[in-house]
Amino acid sequence: METIYAKLREMVETHVGQPMQTPRDFNYLALRIWETQHAQISSTTLKRFWGYLPSETSTNPRPYTLDQLAKFVGYRNWNSFVENAGTGNTKVDSYFIDNKIVYMRTLAEGTTIKLSWAPNRIVTIVLKGQDLFAVTESKNSKLSVGDTFICPSFVQGEALFLHCLVHEGGRPTDYVCGKVNGVQIEIVR
Repeated sequence: METIYAKLREMVETHVGQPMQTPRDFNYLALRIWETQHAQISSTTLKRFWGYLPSETSTNPRPYTLDQLAKFVGYRNWNSFVENAGTGNTKVDSYFIDNKIVYMRTLAEGTTIKLSWAPNRIVTIVLKGQDLFAVTESKNSKLSVGDTFICPSFVQGEALFLHCLVHEGGRPTDYVCGKVNGVQIEIVR
């Protein structure tokens, strides 16, 4: 059972983007779980599960704790995690978004945003109005300066879907950036 626990710990750390090594890390994780699921797991419980604190009682975590951690990484519950992670399938179809979300309606026309994704793509765009963007700079990307597209929101670290992309004057199409590792977003001005 320790192997499946280790897999769950690894997936949680990947999901939050940092290893659980200090009391502050466990406090942060407890807060993230509360914010995304409205589920209460104490930082002490998390420390015990990670082996940061010795357990005075049972070495097995409670089902509630396992359910909440499995939900945090996108599974329906602990049983679903065991069924899928046990087969090596750790990709999830759905999960709660707890990353930074930028909604275009909150930005002023003319706002410049820098997008970057693996391996070394960097694209600068400007908001023209009503979710319409134009590419102003493009490095190592298939997007070209002057391309336009519609996008109502960006989610930090997730794939970015561009709707009605007009690439080099062609017919409108859809395009995805950062499908595997997601896109980093920086509002420049």
